[in-house]
Amino acid sequence: MTDPYPCLRRVSIAIAAWSILYCLIQFGVLGWQTGYVRARQWEWENRKMPPDGGITYFEARHPGLYTIYSETPERRRINALFAIVLVALVVCIIHLVTSVGLLVGAVKRIPWLLFIWLFTVVATIVTTATYGIVWWAGDVFNEQLTMSIAEFGLAIVNCPCFVIVFLYYLRVTGKLTSSKPHTPDPMLAHRYDPKVPEWRQSIRERPSEHFLKKLKRQERRRISAAWDAYEKAQRERGSTPHAQNMHSPDYRQPSPYIPTPDYGYNSHQQHVPRAEYRPGHHTQRRYSSSPDKSGLRRSRSKSPTARRVYSKKHQEQYTNV
Repeated sequence: MTDPYPCLRRVSIAIAAWSILYCLIQFGVLGWQTGYVRARQWEWENRKMPPDGGITYFEARHPGLYTIYSETPERRRINALFAIVLVALVVCIIHLVTSVGLLVGAVKRIPWLLFIWLFTVVATIVTTATYGIVWWAGDVFNEQLTMSIAEFGLAIVNCPCFVIVFLYYLRVTGKLTSSKPHTPDPMLAHRYDPKVPEWRQSIRERPSEHFLKKLKRQERRRISAAWDAYEKAQRERGSTPHAQNMHSPDYRQPSPYIPTPDYGYNSHQQHVPRAEYRPGHHTQRRYSSSPDKSGLRRSRSKSPTARRVYSKKHQEQYTNV
C-alpha cells in the first residue's frame, strides 16, 4: 500500500476550496431564510389568546413568561427556526474565515489552521442539519421543502470532508503513522526492511528554510568559483605568447599546426608521368631514356605477384611519414 499522505494533502486543498464555495452559497440561502422566518413571526405575532381576553397583572409583572405558556406550536417552531438560522449564519461567517485558513494550512502544512477548521465545520453541519429537521417537524411544502432537503444533503456531504481533513491533521502532526512497509514490486530483488526505525518518525518531511537557504548559497558559490576559474584560465591563455604554442597540438590552445613531413631530400618532387613511372624505391626511379637498366631488370626479373608486393611495399615507404 502506498503512502496516502500526498493524496490527503491534495484532497484537503480541494475541500478548502469547496468550503469557501459552500459558505458563499450559504450566505444567500440563510439570508433568504432569515427574512422568510422573520415574516412568519410577524404573521403569528398576535395569535396569543389570554384566558380573560386581556393582560393580567402577572403578565404585566413578568412580560414574556405568560407568552411561553400561551403560544401555539407553530409560533414556537418558528421562533426556534429564527434562532437556529441566526446561529447558522454567524457560524457560516466564521467558517468562511477558517476555510481560507484551511487552504493556507493544507498548502503550507500548518496544523493549527487545520485544527480550527474542524470546530467550525462541525458547528456548520449541526446547525444546518438541525434547521432542515425542524422544518420537517411541521407542514412544509414547495420551496421550503426543497431548501430543507438541500441543507440536510450538504450537511451530509461535509461529514466525509471532516474525516479527511482530520486524518490529514493527524498525519501533519505525526500522530498517525504506519508500521507496515511499502509493498515492493515482485519483479525487484530488493526488499524493504519490515522494521521501521523509531527515528524515522522524527525526520522532517521538508527541510528547514535555513537549511535550504544554506544549500542555495553553497550552490551559488560553487558556480561563481567555477566561472572565476574559467575566466582566469582564459586570461592566462590570452596572455601567453603565440610563438610558444605555435607547434603545440594542445586542444586547449588551438594553433595553426600543420605537420610537414621531411623525406630527406628536396621537398619539391619532380612530376613523373604515370606512363613513365616504374615501381620501386624513389632512388631507383628510372625513365625510359635512362642508360641504367639494372633496377629495371631487377624489377622485371620477379614474377607479377612479387612485383606487386615489391611495388606496394616501396610505395608505403615513400608515402608514409
